[in-house]
Order: sequence, then C-alpha cells, then structure tokens
Amino acid sequence: MKPVILAEKPSQAKAYADAFSVRKHEGYLEINPCPIFPAGAYITWGVGHLVELKEPDAYNPAWKRWTLGSLPILPERYEFQVAKGKFKQFQIVKKLIRGTDTVINACDVDREGSNIFYSIYYQTGAATRRSSAFGLIRLRWMKCGRDLRTYGITVRTCSCMKRRKPGRSATGLSG
Repeated sequence: MKPVILAEKPSQAKAYADAFSVRKHEGYLEINPCPIFPAGAYITWGVGHLVELKEPDAYNPAWKRWTLGSLPILPERYEFQVAKGKFKQFQIVKKLIRGTDTVINACDVDREGSNIFYSIYYQTGAATRRSSAFGLIRLRWMKCGRDLRTYGITVRTCSCMKRRKPGRSATGLSG
C-alpha cells in the first residue's frame, strides 16, 4: 500500500511534492516510486480546518439564540463536522486515508497543525480500524534520496493511536 501524507494546506503539500516526481490529481498528488517511497505515495491536504466543531444549536436547539447569562455552553461531548464547502476535499482525503496502512502527519508541529491533522484523521473513521500494521508518522522534514529513518522518524502501531487525542502530546508517535 502507498502511504498517505496529509499536509495542512495545498501550498504545504506542493512544497513537500517539490522534492519528488509527482502526478497531479484532483485533491491530491501522487509521488512516483523513488528511493524513499519504493511503491510511491500520495500527498493530500486539509485546506486548513477541513473539520470543525459543530455549532451549539446542533447539540441543543435552545442554544441557537444564547445570551451572556447562558454561557458557558458546554456539551457533554464535543462533536465535529466537515466544514461547509469542503466536503469534496474531505471525501478525497477520507478515501486515501482509509485505503492505506500508513498515514504521515505532515501538518505543522504546533497545536493548530496537530488539531487539524487529528480532527481530520478521526473524522475519516480511520482511527477505529483494528490493524496491527497501521502506522502513523510525524513528518518533520524530507529530502529525496534519503531514508526517513535517517531523520529518526519511526512508525508505531495502532495501539498507541487508540490512546492519542487531539491537542495532547505526541510522545510515542514520532521519532
């Protein structure tokens, strides 16, 4: 299976793709086989916040019109949805992620980038897959012709992903 590299935005995906020979497709780029990715790989992107929190009235119709006195609005469980106007790109990302056993997190390493990656990742339903072969890699940097292990990037199994939540430390997930 070809790994899927998920970037935060199209410009970031293009920057990664510049190191490789690629073919363009709608919503993603396909890396041709090379020393780093012998079978090739896919690079796709999240168009920023592809997945967002649901509006308060999605939890409780009474929260459609709120007042200062009704704050804070704290649902029992926060839920996410695909952002308006971004459904087509989400479907592309979802198909690619569900069709692989390796997802490379190429979003920014800050909290926002981590939130973007994990909210998309969880919304695809891939986090619930039970596969001991599944791996998640944090992409720090890449240069064509070098093995990813050269940079200390490792793959962990799905068991550590089950404990991973957006916004928490990535310890155990990256090299």
